[in-house]
Amino acid sequence: MKFLVLSTDYTGTIVCERLKQEGHEYYYVNPFHRNNGISTINNMHLAISNGIGAAIICNSGFSDQSKILKKKNIPVFGGDIMQDTLELDQEAFIRFCKRYNIRVSKDTIKKLYPLTTEIWFSNGNPLYQYINYIKQYKFLAGDLGVDSEESVVLWGNPDRNVESVKRIFENGLFDVLKLIKYTGVFSLDAYISEDDNYPYVFRIVPRLQAPVLACMLELYSDNFGNLIMNLLQNSQPSLLLQNKISISVAVSQPPYPFDKSALVKYITASDNNWIEVRKKLGKELRQLDLPNLQYRIDAGLQASYLEDMKRTNYYH
Repeated sequence: MKFLVLSTDYTGTIVCERLKQEGHEYYYVNPFHRNNGISTINNMHLAISNGIGAAIICNSGFSDQSKILKKKNIPVFGGDIMQDTLELDQEAFIRFCKRYNIRVSKDTIKKLYPLTTEIWFSNGNPLYQYINYIKQYKFLAGDLGVDSEESVVLWGNPDRNVESVKRIFENGLFDVLKLIKYTGVFSLDAYISEDDNYPYVFRIVPRLQAPVLACMLELYSDNFGNLIMNLLQNSQPSLLLQNKISISVAVSQPPYPFDKSALVKYITASDNNWIEVRKKLGKELRQLDLPNLQYRIDAGLQASYLEDMKRTNYYH
């Protein structure tokens, strides 16, 4: 199977690395790509002329390309017009949240911790695997290293879902995504309120996200390329993750994050205990032999929120 992968950040590189490991052929279009053994082409029309079986759109801003591909009867994962609207248009985001009774985050909310929940869809049908993860959002410098929103903790227990987030999805979101036959990833970025222990959404991300995907693939042992094809063929595949904790951190060189092409790679590790995962990350990071490396030395510390969530029965 030949895939076309469209991306404007490192997400596409993660996708192509996995496809390459699995023996899938691909064409990769990414104007900001840094060559890490993954080759690229200049435009998608070259890939179309050489024959492709499916396209994976990793970022917002590709709705026009998605239309072109679909007119040529090429199945497309991601890249829907709703993807661009909800993430890039703040007013549309507010209207959408109001319509589906989604509480929007405000400055007055006392924030306990960030929580993102992601669901994958096939032709409007959810896989009912709630993928939960915690990001670090702030840009930090100095003794914490330099990075921006590039450290993620994900836990892969399919039996432990966040009930309040489930209710958000089930209160109309599933219906609208089924109506438009959405195929792709749909995520809610939220802060958990200290006042009522409820998620207040500050962003909807209907696309793949680099650090999250790196964490997910760390816990996903099946064939990723086949998963994408099964989603596009509406065959309702399973998306089962190992019951572990996965942590991913971006490793970069100056002038990242001002120049996104200076992102070197993501280092990802997993274990049953988040402290052990951090030890594994530290060992891999110390083995990197590149000048002026920068990364968060606090990567994964937000996993301590999991203990709070367990104690308050926030996820079950």
